[in-house]
Amino acid sequence: MTKSQLYSDDKKIFPVGTPFSINNLPKVSSWPAKLLNRPDEIFYKSKSEILREFDQEKWGKLFDSLSKCSENSLNNLEHLMFSDIEDIIYCFKGKFFKSTPINAYKLYKKILENELSSNMTESCLVEIGSGAGNLIIHLAKYFSSTSSYMAYELTKAGRAITEMVARREQVIIDVEYLDFDDGCLISKPPHDAVVFSSFAMVYCKNPEKILKSLIARKPKEILLIEPIYQMFDENTLIGLISKRYFEVNDYSIELYPVIKKLESQRLLNCVSIKKNYFAHNPLCPVSVLRLRPA
Repeated sequence: MTKSQLYSDDKKIFPVGTPFSINNLPKVSSWPAKLLNRPDEIFYKSKSEILREFDQEKWGKLFDSLSKCSENSLNNLEHLMFSDIEDIIYCFKGKFFKSTPINAYKLYKKILENELSSNMTESCLVEIGSGAGNLIIHLAKYFSSTSSYMAYELTKAGRAITEMVARREQVIIDVEYLDFDDGCLISKPPHDAVVFSSFAMVYCKNPEKILKSLIARKPKEILLIEPIYQMFDENTLIGLISKRYFEVNDYSIELYPVIKKLESQRLLNCVSIKKNYFAHNPLCPVSVLRLRPA
């Protein structure tokens, strides 16, 4: 098959790259062998481990690299984060493809644009667990009608990168500290904000606290783009492997049960779910959950 092209008409998004058989995943990833040969190994996600992985290593090294670039642009940030040379296997709507990380990331940005576009007129856009800020900065440039932007992030390095690149791109983003496990939004987003997360709440051990804190602000919508343990199908091999990958990486399994609990308490409504919609890592696809205060 020929390589497909990225295309969006606000309703349809098509994948990039070439189709890939998941049976060939052991040829390009060490994870299947890890999960089979060392089933009891757990990579615990304590707060100190998260700070080591992201603040000291991932975002810390990224900040150093970006500081050495001739300009601290969003384009440079994205190309430091996502290679345009080596191929990866990613998943889109349950099908697997081979492409470069940067092309898969471009597809992911299109997904975000489409999912958020219906609610962005004169709304504050808030990202919780914003990492290096690449998504919120991109969206701040993409949505011209949005009134303001906020980024909540645990790591000092992630916040520093967001502030540095936002200045270069001439977009104003209020960057705030947030510890998911504390659950306290130090600077409150305005009412009617659109809140989103992207592979961030999966690190939250007590999602009820942060969701209740967000609901209290009466957001227009909460869009969670997160891997959901309960969405992995135990009747399929890939679903079983994905559940084991989730467990081995000590991701939180509490998010979806908490959402159902808050629904039963009539605090919010989950108005739509797109199960296992996209994955940079084929063993950990994200679902798209659209929540609204009841």
